[in-house]
Amino acid sequence: MSEKKEAKVEEAVDRVLKIEREPYVSKKTGKPGFTYYLKGTVRGREVKAKVVPKDKGGFEVLDIIYDGAIACDLRVEKGEMKNEDGDIVKFETYTVFSKDPTTGEEFDLKVKPDKDSDKAKFKFILRQ
Repeated sequence: MSEKKEAKVEEAVDRVLKIEREPYVSKKTGKPGFTYYLKGTVRGREVKAKVVPKDKGGFEVLDIIYDGAIACDLRVEKGEMKNEDGDIVKFETYTVFSKDPTTGEEFDLKVKPDKDSDKAKFKFILRQ
């Protein structure tokens, strides 16, 4: 049996970051949808890093989280855990979330930068 791996996790960014969404219409299907971005300024240049859910079903979940809004908060957490060899592995997780204004209940979903170029831009923006 493998033993349960415990991870130490802490919030990594001390400012509020927003993931914005922009509507589009699919050229293939003609259906409307949204793309999701972390926007920021890097070296005086406006950049957008595209984020996506970890699976296709996550787009419906994001629509529930946004509930008609254009932007939601982003939580960035850094953590570390030991792998099977006993080595410490560091990681970051990104979670889009919103709170219901009447109940305070939080709705959230983990997301990731879409492509390698988005990963680089994401890092650049987070360092600002």
